[in-house]
Amino acid sequence: MNRFSALDVRAVAEDLQKSVLSYRVANIHNVGPRSYLFKLHHPSKPTHLLIEAGIRMHTTDFTRPKPPVPSVFTVKLRKALRTKRLSSVRQLGVDRTLQLTFGSPPVVAHLFIEFYSKGNIVLTDDNLTIQAVLRTFKDEEKGLVVAVGEKYDVENTLDFVPLTKERLVSVLERGKETKEESKKEESAVDYPDDPGLSTMDTTFSEDTRTIIGPSGQKMKKTKTELRREARRLERKEAKANKVEKAQKKKRGRASKGKMRLKDILGQGLAIGPTAAEEAIVRAGLRPTTLLTEFKVEDGVIDRLFLALREMENILYGSSLPPAGFLVYRKDARRVKKEQLRQVKGTAAAMEDEKKGDSREGDGQAPTEDEPVYSSYAPIRYTHYGADYVVEEVESFSKAVDAFFSQKELQKGVRQLEGKEKEAMSKFQYVKKDQLDRIETLRQEEDFCAYKAKLIEDNAEDVTRVIEIIRSALANSMGWAQLETLVKEEQRNGNAIAMTIHKLKLAEQLVTLLLSPPEDPFDESGEESEEEDQEAGEGPVPRRTHAAMDRENTLVDVDVSLSAHANARGYYDKRRALQEKRRKTEEAVGQAVKQAERKAFSSMKTAPALNEIRRIRKKMWFEKFLWFISSDGLIVVGGRDAQQNEILVKRYL
Repeated sequence: MNRFSALDVRAVAEDLQKSVLSYRVANIHNVGPRSYLFKLHHPSKPTHLLIEAGIRMHTTDFTRPKPPVPSVFTVKLRKALRTKRLSSVRQLGVDRTLQLTFGSPPVVAHLFIEFYSKGNIVLTDDNLTIQAVLRTFKDEEKGLVVAVGEKYDVENTLDFVPLTKERLVSVLERGKETKEESKKEESAVDYPDDPGLSTMDTTFSEDTRTIIGPSGQKMKKTKTELRREARRLERKEAKANKVEKAQKKKRGRASKGKMRLKDILGQGLAIGPTAAEEAIVRAGLRPTTLLTEFKVEDGVIDRLFLALREMENILYGSSLPPAGFLVYRKDARRVKKEQLRQVKGTAAAMEDEKKGDSREGDGQAPTEDEPVYSSYAPIRYTHYGADYVVEEVESFSKAVDAFFSQKELQKGVRQLEGKEKEAMSKFQYVKKDQLDRIETLRQEEDFCAYKAKLIEDNAEDVTRVIEIIRSALANSMGWAQLETLVKEEQRNGNAIAMTIHKLKLAEQLVTLLLSPPEDPFDESGEESEEEDQEAGEGPVPRRTHAAMDRENTLVDVDVSLSAHANARGYYDKRRALQEKRRKTEEAVGQAVKQAERKAFSSMKTAPALNEIRRIRKKMWFEKFLWFISSDGLIVVGGRDAQQNEILVKRYL
């Protein structure tokens, strides 16, 4: 996210002085965690002012979703600023802080917007006593406190100091020294003078409850105390490591010896990396030159000094140009309005799609076949090169508004696409689950038909097994004796006994291990359809069950029935499964349609968190009572006698 630089702050201050000065605050809304929308009223043209702490501030042509209940800070701003006029807008020195003054003496309120660090919004009275603050801040080293009841310090700001050649050389030399010192820095973990912690020797005696102190004395410690001290040491080490990591991150490129020329000039001269890069290009140098590769020579320093002085005259000299500039690459992808319409998550987008409405300024999204902007600027920079296009717009606020509104829209589109993806994934899960159930039933059908076919193909062996078991049971042979007899016959290699896998005599069942007969046409792949058909049953379905691919298949046979009766039972079971599958398919079709309707309904009614809409310009008759007749005529009436008089004199 592009933050405001000091030049951007100055540009927006000049723009607001020309556009919204003397406007009255009608209302204030919080449209984000740190974003606030000021509705400013003026008889000629009401407008909206958007402030995001630490990031941006500009007038906007787009409205954003507002929460039903305002935040506490918003309520305080409303109480102090509503109905007051904006009397002045100024930048504090050359710092990234704006001061907005509302009202006139003796009732005056000041609003300070800070664009550095994490950003802040501070509300003060006429005596600069803080009445409300977005983020409380305290710096003990500088003696700075930003809190309610404290004085806001307007003196501790950056002032413009003309650049000298000695200062430029000093900044470059200091950057090199910083790089060299960063290599030598070694962070040390400081512990308090506690004999049980920082000075505790890690050597333990044989007694685990005795530790060696700093002076060699032995200290008796319980195991609980030792564990507690170990945890304290771990916490202190973790804290020290965290501080060390933050310091390394703060040193950034300098800690690695990769500080670039534009970075050191932008920070050291407080002009920002963009202005520094422009000056470096004008001096005929490369902005990405590493500081280690840069040689401080008289000719190079002279060119760089003149270019920086020229940039200073632009930044802090006369007024900036009234226009703003948007930058994008020539080969940048273009954003189309269809990107939003493809996401069927918003009712507004779907209504526009039905109506075919493509008019500008009628509550629609802000993109319509426009390039993706990469940056904005208050002046026309020349360092972008031939790969970039610099587009001029009416004002700097318009440029900032277009840039950030496009980013917000893209974020909203991504959120809507995420909602669509989530809804569709739920729908696909339900659909897959239902289809898996149908496929399972179909496989069971095929397996039942396959078992019936195996029984018919091995009808002779099945009949002999049933007769043998019936005869044994008729001769009062016990179940255990029968199982023992079967195992003995299997060891003897009896072919009939080998087909018996398990006896389930309690259920009158026997599990047989059956295999399909050898296919005489296996080599040629031909097969007679007459052999694959069963009277009244049609062709046997293609084998899909896992067990059907095996050489032998386990089949349960009822010993109280004949072989063909068992086969008929499996065919009956197959028909029952077919009927069940048919009903399931009907129910699944309804369930899938219902899930699909629910998914698209949730996408349609889900609120878009980042949906922004262009503020529609109201027609002249909307301030009166009005309606459109069945003949397509606008019928207008006054709300009171005064409006009736205005209506007659001005419009009739």
